[in-house]
Amino acid sequence: MKLNLSVIILAAGESKRLGTPKQLLLQNGIPLIRRFAQLAVDLIPASVLVVTGAQHDQIVTLLQDLPVTCIYNAGWPEGMASSIRLGIRQLEKTPVDGALIMLCDQINVSSVILQQLVTTFETNKFSVVCSAYQGKLGTPAIFHPKFFSELLKLQGDHGAKRIIETCVEKGILSFEGGEIDIDSAADLDYLD
Repeated sequence: MKLNLSVIILAAGESKRLGTPKQLLLQNGIPLIRRFAQLAVDLIPASVLVVTGAQHDQIVTLLQDLPVTCIYNAGWPEGMASSIRLGIRQLEKTPVDGALIMLCDQINVSSVILQQLVTTFETNKFSVVCSAYQGKLGTPAIFHPKFFSELLKLQGDHGAKRIIETCVEKGILSFEGGEIDIDSAADLDYLD
């Protein structure tokens, strides 16, 4: 049975450690935020939220022709938790069966990985379906609405890792290369 899922792409940060907006970096000539938004639209065309912040105007311009909703997070300096809360609050306005949370700098995310997550969530009774890489659990990950109240309690620059780790009913998909994200100048080599 096809579920009513939504995607939340977290793209609000200022990339302080990197020194340049990671959302706007090019991978194969395409800005990262555009690449991730297109992957999300291809997967779930009807419900893609992009939570913006420091680079709001540029991101909106890059995505203006895609069927996505850009939501400005005025509290973006707090960190990732504020963007997750804002996205989940938006989803609570229209009931959904789950939320797929993605970051905008995991450069090895592909349509195959995302489809595997969705298929696992739709065909099993898991409350959370997450990615596993280098012994860690994380995003991209799908959360059942019963976890929305916990996601709304997140604070600071912490994501949903604790929720993922403590969930008993979770599906785990191996995501080789999922640990590669763009956080520092040394990571820019991965974009070549």
